[in-house]
Parts: sequence; structure tokens; C-alpha cells
Amino acid sequence: MPYGELKSQSEADIILAKSQVIVNKPEKIKNKRVLIVEDGPGLTHGDMSYGAGMIAAKMHNAGEIIDPRPNAKGSIKDTFLKYPHDETFLSRLTEKDAITYLLQSFFIRISG
Repeated sequence: MPYGELKSQSEADIILAKSQVIVNKPEKIKNKRVLIVEDGPGLTHGDMSYGAGMIAAKMHNAGEIIDPRPNAKGSIKDTFLKYPHDETFLSRLTEKDAITYLLQSFFIRISG
């Protein structure tokens, strides 16, 4: 049962677990501009506004977290409209959507 349905059931047990966020190369984050692409059922069904990517960015002192919303188009823009509680990251996207967005962002950046 998705967490969103589970939390509305008063007799349901909720189990909290401690998870570590591990980054193999934190030097690639420190003081850099980062675009966070999140994944996971907590974001999809649990109404979380951020996940491990945002935690890693903050934990390793990212210089800037890029807000993808102002330039979002198509299905990515629709996703942000459908889930307005998301912070500055891409989530709830298919892998194809995420790759398309990253490529579009890259070409906009190098052509502008």
C-alpha cells in the first residue's frame, strides 16, 4: 500500500528507518552548481519535498542548487504544475524525460 494511503489509517504502524546518504566523490559537489534529479517512492507517493540528492548537495556544500522550474517545458513543466511542493529538483520523471531535460539544458547553456 502506498505510504500516502497508509498514513491515513489510524491503526497502521509506521516504521522509521535511518538511512545514510553516501557520496563517492563529494569534491564534485563542493562549491559547484548542481542540478538535482531525485528518484524514489517517498517523493512519488509520500509527499516529500526533497530526497537524498538535496541532502547530498547541502551536506557537501554545493555552491548553487539550480532551479529547473523557470525553463521547464512539456511534460517536465506539467510535472512541476502537478506537484508544486517539489523544491528545486527534477523528480517524478521517467528516465527519458530527465535525460531530455538535461540535454535541452546543456544545449541552451552552450548556445547562449
